Parts: sequence; structure tokens; C-alpha cells
Amino acid sequence: MLMMQPLSVTATSANTDQEVQHLFNVIVESDCTFIRNNTEYTASEARDHMQRKYDYAKRWIGNAEQFISRIASKSSMSGKSYQIRCQNQLLYSDNWLIQELQRYRTSRE
Repeated sequence: MLMMQPLSVTATSANTDQEVQHLFNVIVESDCTFIRNNTEYTASEARDHMQRKYDYAKRWIGNAEQFISRIASKSSMSGKSYQIRCQNQLLYSDNWLIQELQRYRTSRE
């Protein structure tokens, strides 16, 4: 008997992968500090953590917005929002990443 995939499983498109990889590059190239569960991490550590989460959950991610909301915005363990400190400004990671995604998409039009 064939097993069917649940309807909630989506295939990650090449475009989504490209956008997510762009966001990873922006994270690692930033001069920002990432705060997860009240602990500060370097940009490289943050990118590595999000990459591991993305690799695990990729099959449930259909677009870059879902990557941001499901992977890059909060801890899956505590539910606490990720924050980013850039140039003495404290931001939520989802807002920061959405702005970058919009900028990236506009630059490609």
C-alpha cells in the first residue's frame, strides 16, 4: 500500500531556497548580535542554528515568509521571540528579516 504525504507537507521551491539562502547570507554578514532565549549569539552562530532548524523542517516550508515565521522568529522550545541588536537598536528578528526579504525581492524586479 502506498503512503500518501499529508496535505500539510509542502515542497520547498528552488525560489524559496534561494530567498532563504539570501537571508542566511544577510544574517552571517551582518554586524548584529542575535538573542535567543535571553542569550546572545554571533551572527554566524545564529545562522548555523537557523540552518539546522531549516534543514529539519524544510519539507513543511513553502515560502520564505513561512521560513521566517516558523524557523527564524522564535524558539521552538520556549516560544520566546528572537531578537537582533544592530547598531544599538533592538529589533525582533521576524521584522528585520521581512524587511530584508522585501528589499531583496524589489531588487530582483
